[in-house]
Amino acid sequence: MISFEWLILILLLIALAYAAWVIKNEKKNFLKNLIPYKIGPFLLQTPIWWSIKEQKEDQIIFERKDSKYEWMAIFSLIKGPYDLENFLIEFVKNKNIIFDPESSDISFKPNMFNLEMIEVGGTATENKIDRIYYDIAILRSNNEILICESKSSVLNGVVEGPYFEEVLKRIKPV
Repeated sequence: MISFEWLILILLLIALAYAAWVIKNEKKNFLKNLIPYKIGPFLLQTPIWWSIKEQKEDQIIFERKDSKYEWMAIFSLIKGPYDLENFLIEFVKNKNIIFDPESSDISFKPNMFNLEMIEVGGTATENKIDRIYYDIAILRSNNEILICESKSSVLNGVVEGPYFEEVLKRIKPV
């Protein structure tokens, strides 16, 4: 007959194996269940667990209502022929956000649909006191600019950051 301790160990190993299987399939399930949202000439494809907090013609704000994560994503649309790098620097400066130089760098790269994009992300200080994890990307399609922000506590940035990156990669013109 199996002892109580062996039964607990076997159940624990089964639970760990199930958790590993769920984590392994998480990205595949995420990509299979994207929800589309249109903002101006852009189409966002977001995870099913992102809930709309507020939606206007030129802005969509998402949050997680399925957990207690301190996280939000803001997608804002503006018009204008801006230089993306200078616009990004001024935008972040006006928000009183200072990135930690060792954990962030600016990158220029087109997304999957060849939209011009500049982004920076990492740990930062907001208003000289609050520690945050902040990702920002600016995309351009003709004279339409989409500002994409993800803001969270430092630890929660690690949780939602990869999904925010996947959303950025998949933004396409409509």
